[in-house]
Amino acid sequence: MSETGSAALSRLERAGTEKQKARAKEVNKHIRAMTGNQAVAHAVNQIEYGTVAAFPITPSTELAHDIAGAVADGRIKTDFIAVESEHSAISAIQAAAAAGARVFTATSSAGLALMHEILHYYAGSRLPGVIAVVNRSIGGPLNILCDHSTIMSQRDTGWLQFFATNVQEAYHFHLLAPRLSEACYLPVIINIDGFELSHITERLEVLPDEVVKRFVGKWEPKYPLATDEDLVVTYPGIAGSDYYSEIKESQMEGMRSAARHFEELSAELAAITGKKLEMIEKCDLDDAEVALVAIGSATGTIRDKVLDMRSRGIKAGLLIIKCFRPFPAEKVREALRGKQVVGVMERAPVLGSAVGPLTTEVTQSLYDLSDREKPRIVNFIFGLGGRLIHMNTIGRALNILDALRRHAPGTHYRKVYHLDVRDSRTDAILSKDQVDEIYYQPVRKKSIDIRMFARGGEGIKTASKILSSAAIETGGKYAQGFSVYGAERSGAPTQGYVRICDHTINERSPIVYSNIDIFVNPGLLDVEALEGLSEDGIILVNTPLSPEEIRKQHNIEGRRIYTVDGYRIAHEEIGDSRRNGVAMLAALMGITDEILDIHDFLKDLDKLHFGKKVIEANKRAAARAYYEWRGEGVEAPCEVAGRAEANNR
Repeated sequence: MSETGSAALSRLERAGTEKQKARAKEVNKHIRAMTGNQAVAHAVNQIEYGTVAAFPITPSTELAHDIAGAVADGRIKTDFIAVESEHSAISAIQAAAAAGARVFTATSSAGLALMHEILHYYAGSRLPGVIAVVNRSIGGPLNILCDHSTIMSQRDTGWLQFFATNVQEAYHFHLLAPRLSEACYLPVIINIDGFELSHITERLEVLPDEVVKRFVGKWEPKYPLATDEDLVVTYPGIAGSDYYSEIKESQMEGMRSAARHFEELSAELAAITGKKLEMIEKCDLDDAEVALVAIGSATGTIRDKVLDMRSRGIKAGLLIIKCFRPFPAEKVREALRGKQVVGVMERAPVLGSAVGPLTTEVTQSLYDLSDREKPRIVNFIFGLGGRLIHMNTIGRALNILDALRRHAPGTHYRKVYHLDVRDSRTDAILSKDQVDEIYYQPVRKKSIDIRMFARGGEGIKTASKILSSAAIETGGKYAQGFSVYGAERSGAPTQGYVRICDHTINERSPIVYSNIDIFVNPGLLDVEALEGLSEDGIILVNTPLSPEEIRKQHNIEGRRIYTVDGYRIAHEEIGDSRRNGVAMLAALMGITDEILDIHDFLKDLDKLHFGKKVIEANKRAAARAYYEWRGEGVEAPCEVAGRAEANNR
């Protein structure tokens, strides 16, 4: 049985009115669903910098777009300069900073490399300013996905550097950054990982605009060019050998003062947010027998693996480094003192040195420890060029450390392992007798994990963002929404992922073990695609076929199969059969009430940046799919709803 979209929507709205009143849910307007790029742009807009200059480069482009849009709409009074290159962007904000403005820019990869010359001049001028670096690899070969190779090449340019581990931290670090920069008279780089933070939708608690403005205050420069005609100042100036050393010592003193200023300002911000930013964070490290050190977004995935190992009796630990410049050597030394073996997880290649840059910093921090207190250090390379970070990758690192722990002290051991080099054998790095299967078990989860299979152009990115945003902003949940980037050409197979939970979600790797698989494109359904779906998991297929026909056609055992003709519904209600993502999600909400209430979902569709007609068409498609899905041995929802309405009359 089918009905028009308008009739289905009216029926759904009638059923939802009383339900909504009974729940009377008050949505917290300060809880938002944002990507990392959006969160940073939101912070920048709230601060209302004097000058922002930017040149677009993936994956930081959306960040600058959001700021430029706020300027164009008149929401902020920032002077936005659309320059012709990243070299010009950094030069423009340096000049504006010298004139007394509070300044910001954003870049990635080759854009940061093009700024390299000016980064030195900028920091050497003791001028404040902030750059959001959205981390991406650098050629060759060309790759637009995440690693830390570019930022590590800029580590000694004299800029303070911090790494956010999630979207909330990205927001908070960018609130802190201008105050810290102005306190030290040194510029600041805040790193967020490309795509893995910049494009992932997460739950974000934002501060009111007036609270942000009160925290950052007004910048009062010591030597502004623009307001003091009697004071002659040159930036960056020229210095001979008789002054150059003193200037550099002044710069180093500014760097040495950064830790003190950071602690003071982070405590002040924590009094407002309830969350204190730290230079390092220790996770189950005190009694750890095997410990990992890491920076950036991958730390969430590593944290979950460490916690899972703990639940299995393995004493694993994690040290997260969030401040890279100045490097918190004393804090790292005390955190790792007495550990047996430590693995440093590095998203940058080792090219010409014994170990990578992060491993070098950690090793130097431990130099003064006695032989009894000093751990053996292993450098693990992983996640280069956006290589997907799986739990088994982390498990392999822990397995290697455990094997090394059993070696006698003083025994020669391998210092560098590239964990991601393609090899299907678990024992490719370890000998067979060293492989311990406990490190490769699926991580126990409390979230509902959803995989969506589609082809490029079928709206999988939008669908994952819509569902995660609705779960966060209207459903009051924690959620993540993201998709695979890099290969999503029109027509190419791609996947979208959504995690929904009642508590914070740490993992940011693609979903391997799922509760629900949605095949937006039915041509992608096969036995291999279903690997990792739980035995009682849900399979939802976009097809006119019945669940029984799908089961027989693909020889599927177990699992619960449902179908809905999303293509037909989208064609009849929206006018484009490919735009069926909303309909597929609505069908899922009809199948299970564990995801999101359909009325919350419909309410959240009003927030989409589409015209009213498009939104209403999607609502009609959603209402039809909510009633028109089919399941094995389940009465058609349309029949159930119609009978219920008749009884209520």
